[in-house]
Amino acid sequence: MRNASAPKPALAAADSERGYTSVQSARITGLTPRRLAYLAQHDLVVPSIKRPAGKRLHYSFSDLLELRTIARLTAGENRASIRRVRQVVEALRGLHNRPLLTCTLVVCDGEVLWADEETRSLFDVVRGFQTMFVVNLAYVETDVRQALAREGLKPPHQQATELRAA
Repeated sequence: MRNASAPKPALAAADSERGYTSVQSARITGLTPRRLAYLAQHDLVVPSIKRPAGKRLHYSFSDLLELRTIARLTAGENRASIRRVRQVVEALRGLHNRPLLTCTLVVCDGEVLWADEETRSLFDVVRGFQTMFVVNLAYVETDVRQALAREGLKPPHQQATELRAA
């Protein structure tokens, strides 16, 4: 019998090609097998690898990443409900068929917002893409330094945080 505290053996390279069973996927992602079944039943994350020898489906590595994302969105103090996550995933799929793994999501008081890094905006995808503009002060400082350089003016050597402290 193996010691329970001993590390589990590393997965073989072929495991990713064969996929991962529901039991393995539940252990890896922190979701229960019942939650995995619910997510598959509602087309949120459906096992994408069909074993040629049988009818059982297995989860791919990409599926595991999506499952772990959903686990993180639905955990913690500011967690989102699985209903809200389902709405967000469906809305993101409708947005140019955008895969969940290509998105930056923000959870705030149970709401899930999509952070578009290109436009530096937050979108509430469930409520019709209401936009909230995000101002990252580090970008503002960079923009001002670049504008000064274009004008041939010399910006201070210190960062803005250092200037405020002085």
